[in-house]
Amino acid sequence: MGSLSVQETGQSPGGPLRWMTTQPLFPGVDRTPLTGRLTTTSTKHTDPALGYVTDMTDQDDIRKAAVSRLKAQSAFWRLLITFAILWVIMIVIWALGSPHSYFWPAWVIFGTGIALAFTGINAFGPRNKGISQAKIDEEMKKFDSDS
Repeated sequence: MGSLSVQETGQSPGGPLRWMTTQPLFPGVDRTPLTGRLTTTSTKHTDPALGYVTDMTDQDDIRKAAVSRLKAQSAFWRLLITFAILWVIMIVIWALGSPHSYFWPAWVIFGTGIALAFTGINAFGPRNKGISQAKIDEEMKKFDSDS
């Protein structure tokens, strides 16, 4: 988070003040020094796999999103291996105990399969598009019409 400071605009003492930020309050969103209106510094990033344009504030945000995505994919594969081992153990216990009875490992496979499905969607599913420039412009118009 950035810090705010108040500076005189050079007019008469006690005159209008303007808010200046020493750092952006939010990544990619800053206030212009003279008007105090919100401006954005976004980079359009086209995702070739999905075919749509995403708004990222800078290369650091794109890198963070990519690293986060790769970590989620790695976690998915670890979870899949863990669950596969668990499923095999449950089936072996069932087969050694009472192979002609009710197949209770199905409930374990079903429950962990749900968790695995959601983890897979998070890791390989649609990417977060971020905030689009159109939505920012729409919100800015709301601020302009209020004043």
